[in-house]
Amino acid sequence: MADASRRDNHKARLPVLINRLGGSLRNPLRRRRIEEGIAVRRDALDVHYLKPDALLEMLDELIGQGVTRVAVGGGDGTLSAAANRLVGSRTALAALPFGTFNHFAKVIGMPLNPGEALDLTLSGETRAIDLGKVNERYFLNNALLGVYPHAVRRREHHQRAGMPKAAAMGWAVLGAIYHLPRISLCLEAEQHRQSIDTPFVMVSNNRYLAEPLANMDRESLDGARLGVYYTPSPDRLDLLRLALRILFGRLEQGPGLVALDAAALRLSGRRPRYRIALDGEVTKMKPPFQFESAPGALRVVVGPERGG
Repeated sequence: MADASRRDNHKARLPVLINRLGGSLRNPLRRRRIEEGIAVRRDALDVHYLKPDALLEMLDELIGQGVTRVAVGGGDGTLSAAANRLVGSRTALAALPFGTFNHFAKVIGMPLNPGEALDLTLSGETRAIDLGKVNERYFLNNALLGVYPHAVRRREHHQRAGMPKAAAMGWAVLGAIYHLPRISLCLEAEQHRQSIDTPFVMVSNNRYLAEPLANMDRESLDGARLGVYYTPSPDRLDLLRLALRILFGRLEQGPGLVALDAAALRLSGRRPRYRIALDGEVTKMKPPFQFESAPGALRVVVGPERGG
């Protein structure tokens, strides 16, 4: 009977899959706080520290078992990969902010304090939110073409040299802006059709708030719309100003930035492949890029202010 009781208790625990290579775990102070938060709640959690591929394999197993809620700890790239597996399942995602920037966790109201995030993971309300989709890939936050994917490659180079991720990204953006890669695309969105020559295109899952210090927050989590942002300016100084506005959460339309919104759009170009960053992770993709909103495609645990 005792062994059966222990097995039942194990099954009742919330599965927690943590990317062992995540940004927070490389910070000794942040890692200690995460481990302390887990220790206090160890009877309620079934915790696994895994490399990314193993994390996704275990997630697939849990989805197959019909688990109704699973916590995934990592940055936006880890959470985005998990979301792509969870679409169409009955399993809700609890997004633990154990990465470097944690944009998605902030948007859904997940506390950055590890203990508070774990408490919300256990007891928080779930709701269905939209995802963005480009061709066959889903994204949580945004998809970017142009200067940003090049900056990510530079960031990875700086990180291999031992630079922290946030500092590496700052230097990488400056380097990419200096070299200023440009792309020529045809943009078609509802009644809007235009040829653009630009160093920067971003498509967001629902439109960002056009308010100072909005911290890349969204107008809605379930508006079934896409935000479309690009800059026609070839000027490096304009692009640097744009980068600073984005850094401080100011994406309102203004000098150096055109902002649109649509339920779907198409970007086509002449190159056989383009680098595209999906939630910060760079891949190569063949055009045309068919973007659409996927309404209510993912169930997530949300903070009280985001409850539906």
